[in-house]
Amino acid sequence: MGKKIVAVAILVLAVISAPGATYASEAASGDSYIASGVSPMWTGMSSYESDLTISSGKAVCTVLVSTTSAKADKVSFSIKLQQYQSGSWKTIDSWDQSVAPSNGSANFKESASISKGFTYRFTGTIKTYKNGTLLDTCSITSMERSY
Repeated sequence: MGKKIVAVAILVLAVISAPGATYASEAASGDSYIASGVSPMWTGMSSYESDLTISSGKAVCTVLVSTTSAKADKVSFSIKLQQYQSGSWKTIDSWDQSVAPSNGSANFKESASISKGFTYRFTGTIKTYKNGTLLDTCSITSMERSY
């Protein structure tokens, strides 16, 4: 009987002391990671910001990655501009670029002509490398913009 009580007590203590589920928070405004709150543990970059602007029939996709050449010597961007039509997102343009960090950042900026009457966003992947070794892979999605 005494062994059962000890076993039950250990089980109860294990359940009580087990950590609860923890969830990462959404990015601030859905378009950038900042130092406050929960943030990813990246190796090759500190943060990123993404922005989609639309003006005069043109969508401009911009991504800014905070990093240094000491952390990463190459940042690659794979970006897809998407248009929402008939209930789903359709890729209307895409770009693949690699850049070396300069002055504390690596930047991506491309534009495409778009049509009125639709909602747009861009999705993509940021990868950081050091001496050919992949350090980070980060999936991104911009804010949606209507035109």
